[in-house]
Amino acid sequence: MNRMPAGEPSNPVGDPETMLDRLQGLLEQQLVLVHQGRLDAATELCDQTDQCVRGITDARTGDPTCGTSRLSPPSEGSNSAGRWRHVEQLYRDLCLALAAEQAETSAALNAIRRGKRMLKIYSGTGLFRR
Repeated sequence: MNRMPAGEPSNPVGDPETMLDRLQGLLEQQLVLVHQGRLDAATELCDQTDQCVRGITDARTGDPTCGTSRLSPPSEGSNSAGRWRHVEQLYRDLCLALAAEQAETSAALNAIRRGKRMLKIYSGTGLFRR
């Protein structure tokens, strides 16, 4: 199933700066969706994010399908270096938000399991029989 919106190229290989902008936008969208608890919607953006990362990686490594390397690693003082750090920070923030959601979900499941065990124990004692 293709999750790309209509009109979006299936392969984001193109201008490296455009790919970096697209990746930044996708990570920001995913972060907002995770904070809103809309994990399904955030997951739907994973294919697009993965394609951007692959396109950027191919451009940086000079993948034969992309021609020669068009995106060199940013020099430390450049504007591009700041953008890379921002994208890396967005990725770390997204990972932390997902870990927090996972911990919250795990805690809720454990509470449900404890509740089920308690109901089973009390139902065996006859306290809940009519």
